[in-house]
Amino acid sequence: FCGSPSWSGGFVREPATCSCVATPMHGSVQSRSLVRMSQLTSEGARGADDLVVVGCGMLGLMALKIWKREFSSAYLLGVTRTDSRHDSLREEGVADLATADELKDLSPFPFVIMCASPSGNENYVGAVENALGLWEGRKEDRRSGFVFTSSTGVYPIENDGSPMTESSATRDPSDARAEKLLKCERLVLDAGGNVVRLAGLYTRERGAHKIWVANKKSPSSPDGLINLLHYRDAARLAVTAARCQDGGNVFLGVDDKPVSRSDIVKIAQQKVPEMYDPSTEVLFSGASQPFELSRVFSNKMTRETLKWEPQHRSFEDGITLKSTEPL
Repeated sequence: FCGSPSWSGGFVREPATCSCVATPMHGSVQSRSLVRMSQLTSEGARGADDLVVVGCGMLGLMALKIWKREFSSAYLLGVTRTDSRHDSLREEGVADLATADELKDLSPFPFVIMCASPSGNENYVGAVENALGLWEGRKEDRRSGFVFTSSTGVYPIENDGSPMTESSATRDPSDARAEKLLKCERLVLDAGGNVVRLAGLYTRERGAHKIWVANKKSPSSPDGLINLLHYRDAARLAVTAARCQDGGNVFLGVDDKPVSRSDIVKIAQQKVPEMYDPSTEVLFSGASQPFELSRVFSNKMTRETLKWEPQHRSFEDGITLKSTEPL
């Protein structure tokens, strides 16, 4: 059975003290974290709900916080490529952190979410392979799961006009833009993990709308449709997919309403005028292409299989949510 945990706009259980997302600690935090990690290197020490998140950007951090609220007794570990952001992550309450180089002797986890960005990583495929090495694999006697967050960018730019789904054809594997992600997807699926292809992610403070308004121009067309998903819904989807007992699935994360680029700007300016000045004009200079007007997705299978629905069903709904509001 694949289904969402017990949240529905909130959580049934109240937050509790957790070994990862907790009150920020001071002093020799990293050394204490590594001592704790060394105590958990034996196979029998792993808890049933222990999780490692590889990539602690906005998506990974949200996934850690959601997991903490749902599984308060679990040990959680955040993994980053370098330690340059560890101090800021600890201020967010992430207590146990490590870089990839510090994980060589760590025993496998029952749950792994790999959501590190491929940007700037010349050996991204190797990073996904290393993340798979942190996973204990499918077990007959207990639930376990691995999730790799991919992108809807693996789908062809042009299509026949019908909505693309989880099973739609992807780009040619030799396509430079998609090659890396498709290779990573195949590694994960062959290992029994699940793939979540995410549409354009955004929050009130972050996303394409912010870039376009700041730059006041874009080389793209104004009426090309963009499929979106709020960061919080993406994190919930990744967590839910990790709990799915079945492996080898491709899931798709999109909301209910694709929006044109020009409308994205208009909505941001209308809904959050204090951040996005309504008087600012954004010039989209690209020529409209017919395929851009029909590039839409349907993730009915994902919603039915995982019993998951986006809480923010449209950009117009999600753009108003402040980051300070609880998950």
